[in-house]
Amino acid sequence: MNTSTSSIEFYDGSSWQSVAQEGSVQIVKDAFTGDNVNNVFGAMSYSYSSGEEAQVLVFLNTVYQNPGVNYTFDGTTNITFTSTPTSSATILVLHNFSSTTAS
Repeated sequence: MNTSTSSIEFYDGSSWQSVAQEGSVQIVKDAFTGDNVNNVFGAMSYSYSSGEEAQVLVFLNTVYQNPGVNYTFDGTTNITFTSTPTSSATILVLHNFSSTTAS
């Protein structure tokens, strides 16, 4: 038990990993609208580093986007698309799948 974070952890041979509690987690949704100009959208609910793209689901006009190919993260709350979303395109970002806290 990690007394600093109040979570159960295990050592995977190279680092400590938190064990998720049994139960459901709260999935968080962020929505943005394309403008045919910007390919960076900010103020997501969570920040992610490069390489953590697979921790979220991203849809552009209901089409699933390939993590690390169609979009990337930079350690902030920004998501950067490799192609600029068209005007009025609906961007949906779903987070919190890797949560270790039950809701």
